[in-house]
Amino acid sequence: MPATVDLDGHDVVVTISGSDRLWGFARELRIPRNEVTNAVALDRTKVRGAWFRVAGTHVPWLKAGWFRTRAGREYWLTRRGERVLVIETSGKVKRVVVETPDPEGDADRILAAR
Repeated sequence: MPATVDLDGHDVVVTISGSDRLWGFARELRIPRNEVTNAVALDRTKVRGAWFRVAGTHVPWLKAGWFRTRAGREYWLTRRGERVLVIETSGKVKRVVVETPDPEGDADRILAAR
């Protein structure tokens, strides 16, 4: 899996591992818990994609990096997994979409910790 999610103090920490650090231009994302507005696990095909790549990779089997939408800045790290974790925030980064080993469990933990 490309990412793991942990709760550390007042932050939700998304850690990117392996070569995905290179493709996605990030090692770790820290999102203050008080900025999280929603966290949900969705089918990858149901998540509306970002339309303008700022820094990253977008090929048929991988979407990784920083993207821009009308709402603001987003970070994506998805491959071909069926389910993804979507974290929506009120901060500078408006949405984080990542594949994790347990997107449902991660979403529940994030919402419970808010």
